[in-house]
Amino acid sequence: LISWAKGVRPKKINEQVSKEIVDFIVEMNLAYSKGVGSLELEYACEACTSIHQTINIFKNKKEVADKVMREAERYCESTSIKWYKKFDKLEISEIEKISKNKDKSHWQESVVTKNISPSDIGIHNMLRTYNHEMKFIDFEYSGKDDLSKAMADIETQPNHLLTYRQASVIKENIIKKLSEGGVSCESWIERYEDIRIITKLKWCVIIIKSKLKTGETGILDRAKKYFEEYIGIE
Repeated sequence: LISWAKGVRPKKINEQVSKEIVDFIVEMNLAYSKGVGSLELEYACEACTSIHQTINIFKNKKEVADKVMREAERYCESTSIKWYKKFDKLEISEIEKISKNKDKSHWQESVVTKNISPSDIGIHNMLRTYNHEMKFIDFEYSGKDDLSKAMADIETQPNHLLTYRQASVIKENIIKKLSEGGVSCESWIERYEDIRIITKLKWCVIIIKSKLKTGETGILDRAKKYFEEYIGIE
């Protein structure tokens, strides 16, 4: 569908690509905060509007992943899916932990989802044009959303994982530039800290669910690796 778009996707996230991501997010949210164009936007797909909704979205995806793993258990050695029991334990403890924050001030309805997000942002949806401009594409799921979810997705998207330093630099630069533009960042930072781990769990579940489309058994190995190397260590 986007074959007509001329340009080259970045191969990795470096300092310049990180800056482009920061500037894109900041510029759209500064414009939105100032009412440029009197934008009337719908909510983004699976927008983060509350802890309750964030947990429910995750659980709905997890139900499908559970079916995939039960089916895999019939054909695989039990040790190959043993890690999923650890996943279940972490899921329970994480949901219990973040649910305790649902009544805190940073989750009040008046402060959540006051931003806009392209939703699926990353090098897979970026093109460097032949005149050296960076273009962002694919806004199918974009709309009103919370920056906590946008930042968590940028950090944990399994196709282009960020290092801790890269994630910190992007987050701190977004905060700095939005604050300079008069946009408050304090509450979404707290929400981001709340949902970081469950966002990682969500991406692990998405990897597992993709087996339904491809049928590849190697996908479960990829999910296991993502969990053990990127989630289970926390």
